[in-house]
Amino acid sequence: MKQLRRAEITFDGLNVEKAVNMLVKQNIEVYCVHRLPNRRCMIAVPAAISGQVVALLQQKCYNNIQVKLCGIDGAMNTCQRHIALALIVVLLFPALLLLSNFCWKVDIVADNNTEEVAQVLREQGVYVGGWLANINFDKVENVLAAHFDSVYAIVNRRGSAVYVQLLARDTGLPQVDYTKRYDIVATMDGVVSRITVVQGTALVKKGDTVKKGQVLIQGKRTFADGTTEDVRAIGEVYAEVSAEGYCQYTGTVTQLVDSGKTFSYVTVNMSQATSSAPDIPFEHWRTEQRTVVLYPLAVKLIYYTVYEQVNSVTPVSFEQDKQRLTELARQKAQDKASWTTTSEKVEVLEGKGVKVTLCGTISITSDNLSTGGTEQ
Repeated sequence: MKQLRRAEITFDGLNVEKAVNMLVKQNIEVYCVHRLPNRRCMIAVPAAISGQVVALLQQKCYNNIQVKLCGIDGAMNTCQRHIALALIVVLLFPALLLLSNFCWKVDIVADNNTEEVAQVLREQGVYVGGWLANINFDKVENVLAAHFDSVYAIVNRRGSAVYVQLLARDTGLPQVDYTKRYDIVATMDGVVSRITVVQGTALVKKGDTVKKGQVLIQGKRTFADGTTEDVRAIGEVYAEVSAEGYCQYTGTVTQLVDSGKTFSYVTVNMSQATSSAPDIPFEHWRTEQRTVVLYPLAVKLIYYTVYEQVNSVTPVSFEQDKQRLTELARQKAQDKASWTTTSEKVEVLEGKGVKVTLCGTISITSDNLSTGGTEQ
């Protein structure tokens, strides 16, 4: 029981064994002795006489004396030193528990009108500032699914935030009037590689060069007597298309590099409101961010560090710059190509630049009314 109220004393000196023998001769109970490197020693004595032991050691010129209360006395000492923190934790926990039952955020992902969804949620008691402890979320899901005739509705509570997902039913494809004239037209320039006509009249053949907007299959049916009637053109047309990108060699490379100047700020995201960000005092910059979420309050702190960047111009030979020029030319070609690339041709114009040509095949069918045809 005595060892539950002990003090560990660490000290150093020329003859630590002599110090221990001195304490024993003074009838001081020494529980244990640990010899440490650099002529140091740690002993354990009753906590009640630790002050007396320290005084004796100082009297005999021992140095760097450190006292650590252990057992019951150590625990009491720690509590005394951290009493303020303990009080804050005790008082803050009920407050956090109470606040976590209030709704601080409602996040809605839905095919329907989100304002209408929010109104139905409010009628069920789910809104920013509302009390969540008594909400039956299964019932809220059923009400949403029935009200909007959705495939499913999911309402999840995470801390003081509520996340809502709604998926609307597929109403099906619109009806198509096959008696109304509809022409299949080219969506871009190209060379016809294959054409199949199910209904209508083909106006082009394999190998023909066509322009964007040109009619490929006309929505007309011609009978043996020469008469015609309007129909919806049905068929498939495949065309070989290409897109070019060129990047000129200038002899230098301009890059943005960090100048060493930085700018920092913090934004607070609470519920569906976010604090405004300050004006960035740089012309060019890059940003790094770190996010801290305060649970269960659903408050998000976003720490931003902005690094100023300045232009750095570096001389470069054509051979050194060839790979960069190729990538830039390829990117320019890809920006023009809205189709899948099947082949690529790279032309290196020594000392001048690089040209990249991307080739592909596009299909225009009568099912793609928005891009591959016109109604008459």
